[in-house]
Amino acid sequence: MPRPEPPKQMQPEIRALYDQLSPEQKSWIEDVHFLAEEIKDHLLLEQCLLAVDILTDRLQKLNPNIGCAQGCSRCCESYALPEVTRAEWELVQVALSDMPETTRARVQAQVSAIPEADFDSQGWPRHPRNAYAQLGCPLLIDGRCSVYAYRPLSCRAMGYFFSKRLPGEKPLPLSGFLQQMMARKKPLPLTCHSEALRIQTEVSQGQNLLLYAFTPLADRFEAIFERLAPAGHKQLLLTRLMAYFKGLESASTAPESLPE
Repeated sequence: MPRPEPPKQMQPEIRALYDQLSPEQKSWIEDVHFLAEEIKDHLLLEQCLLAVDILTDRLQKLNPNIGCAQGCSRCCESYALPEVTRAEWELVQVALSDMPETTRARVQAQVSAIPEADFDSQGWPRHPRNAYAQLGCPLLIDGRCSVYAYRPLSCRAMGYFFSKRLPGEKPLPLSGFLQQMMARKKPLPLTCHSEALRIQTEVSQGQNLLLYAFTPLADRFEAIFERLAPAGHKQLLLTRLMAYFKGLESASTAPESLPE
């Protein structure tokens, strides 16, 4: 893998900010830029996820104020409706199979407590998103993800990526050259409410502009994942979990066949 180089074609204002960084900070920026450019060629799921982890590690070092390091679970405690490709789900299945039986039983109990009536026959939310404000991820055990090393892209991106706005949502209050540069992004922090407010405050006050200039767009990474799983094969992680544990229950209650 070639060594990362300084990002090219910087606007003068961004170059001025970049030149003020320490050598170590510059190396983190270079890593972020390099990974964001090169990850599109890593078409093995495990390689993509590893590259995303390295990228978010560099972003965390660049801005220690990001509150999304391992151990934070705020985004898992509400609106827990991540979508997964078939390939991502297969990794989660590996984690479920390998976890201690007592942990798996706790996950199963939390999955069983979710009302199936909240989802339609295809496994998609039946109600508006606000109705799921209290829906926590059943994979969260004692405040930690029980499949952390195998978690999907959408979970890894939380706190470190921007996302497209949903109808009715307002973009970041950008100003000056950053607004011009990011006009096409119309960014919205992909994170919990408290982190979104912190980011909005920083940007409106002109803080950490260089970081946000290089913050990746989750939508572009999702487009890469579409190569791994054709469109239409995505499902809610919850839907997959419900079907998985129903299958285990059916297998455990099926009568044993008599020997011939």
